[in-house]
Amino acid sequence: MRVTPESPVQDRESYLYHWDTAARKYFNHFEIHKNSSREGLRRLFQNFLTRNRDPIQFEHRFREIDSYATRQLLGEISSQEVNELNATLG
Repeated sequence: MRVTPESPVQDRESYLYHWDTAARKYFNHFEIHKNSSREGLRRLFQNFLTRNRDPIQFEHRFREIDSYATRQLLGEISSQEVNELNATLG
């Protein structure tokens, strides 16, 4: 799936426009990593040496795919946003 970098949001000063632009900027990058991780996981399940493992042993690989999907939706998170969140939550 390809996403165009141009945001359809008309108001260029709105929060929605900035979020949408950030999410679109890195969408394709994370899509490539997500598909690569899925392919690696698929190959592990097809390999005769690793296909009989307990699925819990692959948990970190499933989390990696979920992490890419979340980062894809959120877009770029600046250090300023992290600092603001840490200050708010303590």
